[in-house]
Amino acid sequence: MKKSLLYVAFGFSAIGFVSCGGGENESDASKVDSAAIAGDTIDDTKSKIEEAQKVYYSIPSTSEMAELLQDAGAGFDSKILSDINNWDKYTTSRTQALNLGIYGADLNYCTIYERNNDVIFYMECNHKLAEKLGIENAISEETQLRAEENIDNRDSMMVIISDMFYELESYLAENDKDDISALVIGGGWIEGLYLATQTVNEKKPNKDILNRIAEQKMSLNNLIKFIRQYESNEDVKLLLNDLDRINKIYDGIVVEKQSTSVSEENGTTVIGGQTKVEITLDQFKALKKTVKEIRDSYTKF
Repeated sequence: MKKSLLYVAFGFSAIGFVSCGGGENESDASKVDSAAIAGDTIDDTKSKIEEAQKVYYSIPSTSEMAELLQDAGAGFDSKILSDINNWDKYTTSRTQALNLGIYGADLNYCTIYERNNDVIFYMECNHKLAEKLGIENAISEETQLRAEENIDNRDSMMVIISDMFYELESYLAENDKDDISALVIGGGWIEGLYLATQTVNEKKPNKDILNRIAEQKMSLNNLIKFIRQYESNEDVKLLLNDLDRINKIYDGIVVEKQSTSVSEENGTTVIGGQTKVEITLDQFKALKKTVKEIRDSYTKF
């Protein structure tokens, strides 16, 4: 089960009051100041987590993209995944964080195609990179145990993997590691787009997949807005430069929401809508080329 934001805030609140609390002779004014500071800290942490989750959930997950690829008849292709043997070659916090996101996206891809041995390998890669970054405690033992017990259950694994990254993002926000969070999310987004673009047959492109790729224009805007908060960090600034390169290509791609409909299905309200999408083959090729260049620059050493 996911940790709620309320739980995260409450836990941080306890830490804040213990660290800020004074002795019995502390003045009332000081106590009020301490409480205010703690409250501001809680609100700030909660806000960071909410922003990270807003971006995370606005971006169609790698699992959603992989399912689309699978439904379109695209087979599993291990050659497009990041090499699991390279995890220990990433020696800077920047490359470790980016590749933590990349390996996480590959983990989703392998899970969708029920490549259980690969799932185990990529989970191990993620754990080892987390250790290198000093955030191995971000994922609870309970969640890790659930993963081991459900490795053969694809649907359960998708939920567990989502929980893992929720816990990771919460941990990073709580521990003022927002720059790492930005790099992990950015690396995962780029890898998801890379996997999708590499799967498209340029001679006979699947329209549904092309449209889904084009629709990432909206999620990219959300991603850039989120990451720009931390551009004072040089590593994050470099990531932003790469995302801006991709965004320039998306500028020429048309994605417009045209209408929204509300209907009832089996007693459930369903909100739907139509989106106008226009992407040419030349635009797709430019996007594919740029994304590959950026992704390869992250995975090289």
